[in-house]
Amino acid sequence: MVYWTETTLYWVAKPAMHKEIVDGQRRLHNESYAALESDLENLYFWHGVLVPAFVVVRPDWITVDDIRNEENAEVRRVMVERMGWQRFVEESQTRIIHTDSLRSRFPKLEPAAMVDNANPEALDYVDGEEKAELLESELIRDFEDRPLKFVRLTCPSTDRVYVQRVAHDEKRVYQAVGRSFGLSEAEYKSGRYLRQGDVLMWALDQADERVLQAHS
Repeated sequence: MVYWTETTLYWVAKPAMHKEIVDGQRRLHNESYAALESDLENLYFWHGVLVPAFVVVRPDWITVDDIRNEENAEVRRVMVERMGWQRFVEESQTRIIHTDSLRSRFPKLEPAAMVDNANPEALDYVDGEEKAELLESELIRDFEDRPLKFVRLTCPSTDRVYVQRVAHDEKRVYQAVGRSFGLSEAEYKSGRYLRQGDVLMWALDQADERVLQAHS
């Protein structure tokens, strides 16, 4: 890349990019070093998510404090993934309060693909079982210094693990998840929804009227 002024010519080497292809889409990813290398700055991506360098090259440096202080939800998810769920559970002093599972119909596409697709009938759905845990961490506290409660969901269509914060007084996992959608546990588990992890879902109450409900 070349840029010049009246007195100076600037030359920058072409960046080196490391990519992966998922569902026909390219995204930046490198498991051992920067996914975008340039003379200006090296940028580190994990499956398309921009993360601090140590998350890729030194996942053993990741701490619970790093995860707690990170504002971006996707970066937090990657940090937990790179840290390893078992180490995260141990170091955050997490205990399981309730476990449950849900059989439903899940689209094979990534969440971004669903948003772009205005017709849910055109998507390919599979039957699957979602596993969920309601967890409480003594080390990670909320704004009122109470143990933080969250739900861990494993989506059968993508094998991705989602961690969703819930209210401190929740006692049942799908009661907590359902409340985030404005539903009771029974309504959420009724099977009337085509769902994608804890990201979004299509409500199928009326055959001719479908409402996309985004996660809060």
